[in-house]
Amino acid sequence: MNRLRFQDLPSRATMPRHSHAHSYAAVVIDGHYEEAGDGGRYRVAAGDVLLHAPFSSHCDRVPGGRNRVLDIPLPDDVSLRGSLGRVRDIDSIVGVALKDPRAVVEVLLDQLIIVKAQAIDLADALATALASATPLRIAAWANEHGVARETLSRQFHALYEVSPARFRVEARARRALGMFRSQPSRSLAEVAAECGFADQAHLSRDVVRLTGIAPKYWLACARRASHLFKTANDNPA
Repeated sequence: MNRLRFQDLPSRATMPRHSHAHSYAAVVIDGHYEEAGDGGRYRVAAGDVLLHAPFSSHCDRVPGGRNRVLDIPLPDDVSLRGSLGRVRDIDSIVGVALKDPRAVVEVLLDQLIIVKAQAIDLADALATALASATPLRIAAWANEHGVARETLSRQFHALYEVSPARFRVEARARRALGMFRSQPSRSLAEVAAECGFADQAHLSRDVVRLTGIAPKYWLACARRASHLFKTANDNPA
């Protein structure tokens, strides 16, 4: 998502799981629908905001009636403190988007209130656990919650359109990308260990599968951006 747009979601439709290379916010202007993504599964309505980090993935299920969304691109270096938020005044955001699209990000972030959504069912609780930085064995987690791993995996795939194991791998790869941006001085081996990869080769494989580009590129970009930021601060105009 690299441009601001208004879109009407098709009534009574299911949008298959898909991903976006860049950060963006989906502001629900009218209607309601359900999204199952990296942060869990949310049922959203007018005034809610779904926040998507770079290379996030999700699927959507839209009921009948009018459902309109404003997609706002966000800088990839914006810290997304959650996946779900709310805004106080939708009309003001829509008004700014129509008159001055370049100013709408500041207005959105000024109004945004992060909401801690509750898991709808066991599969959603598993999604939250898989997205966390804490190492998790899916079979053990299923056993602790009194359900067979195969049953839980079927339920998870039906809602998220991906297996729990793949969901966990993608979460680790996105965490590594975030660490490249926030801690560019770290080596690939250090990031691999911190994010729970078996080794640097596994990190490289999974980041390439998620983004199509080797992690050395992302780390080099982060270091270059960090250098430019420090240079600008050291040499103010």
